Amino acid sequence: MSGDQEKSKFQWFFIVIFIPAVFVMILAVVLMYYTGVNVGGAVREAASVLPFIDSDEESHEEYTSEELTVRLEHENENYAKELARLEMELESKEEEIMRLEEELLLLNQEEEHGDDYEAAEEDVNRQDIRDIVRTLESMTASKAADILEEMSEDEAAGYLRQMNIDNRAQILSRMDPETAASLVNQLAE
Repeated sequence: MSGDQEKSKFQWFFIVIFIPAVFVMILAVVLMYYTGVNVGGAVREAASVLPFIDSDEESHEEYTSEELTVRLEHENENYAKELARLEMELESKEEEIMRLEEELLLLNQEEEHGDDYEAAEEDVNRQDIRDIVRTLESMTASKAADILEEMSEDEAAGYLRQMNIDNRAQILSRMDPETAASLVNQLAE
């Protein structure tokens, strides 16, 4: 009977002491949780004192929900500012790319049509020089000589080259001999 007595004592201990104690502990944890006590933090603190339990969190601070919310909102604001800055930088870079592409397109078009523009401009310049030469040839030799003497020697020599020989001779004969000699030297070059 001693085996039955031990068994009945164990059952009595289990039913009368152990089960009610576990029930009371569960009820206390639930009540503390609903009253706002950080039960998990308290258990971690109590467990950290025990030498056989390793603590994964060596120096992590526990934050209340309000502190954590404020901290996360602050981080969110910082990320939002950084995102806005990066978006503005991206927009400015895209604008610069578009501007450079337009400039490249214009340069390519100018390169394609550049020869045409230069040829047209040279034609206009030649026509202007011909008109000036005709005007000087239609003047009296003395008036044309006076005008050419006021110009630079390079310019005057250029106009004289374009004239026919008779008009050139008449104009040079009306000029100062030194100026005429200098112009003849330039024409000979």
